[in-house]
Amino acid sequence: MVAKEAISLLGSVCEWLTKEGTRGHAGNRPYAQRTTKLVELGRIEAALKVELDWLWGIRCNGHLHEVTGLEIEMYSRDDYNRARLAYTKLRDSLVALHGAA
Repeated sequence: MVAKEAISLLGSVCEWLTKEGTRGHAGNRPYAQRTTKLVELGRIEAALKVELDWLWGIRCNGHLHEVTGLEIEMYSRDDYNRARLAYTKLRDSLVALHGAA
């Protein structure tokens, strides 16, 4: 469950970054529309969109009323590393556009 919590936190940070990255274009749209817009604007690659959307799916599973089964050991260190890499790539892509934060 620690891995899921860490993944969820990274998903929340990515949510904010997608809002910042699409400000003036789609910042107030739903998450998947923002990641699509980031690809359209050339700010991220399509492969990163796939990873960000995967991360958002796990993040959204954080709502306890939506959990349908036991999640013990459902998420692994590999899942955490995948989430961390998606976050890092998104951050680096946006920093490259706007300069160092």
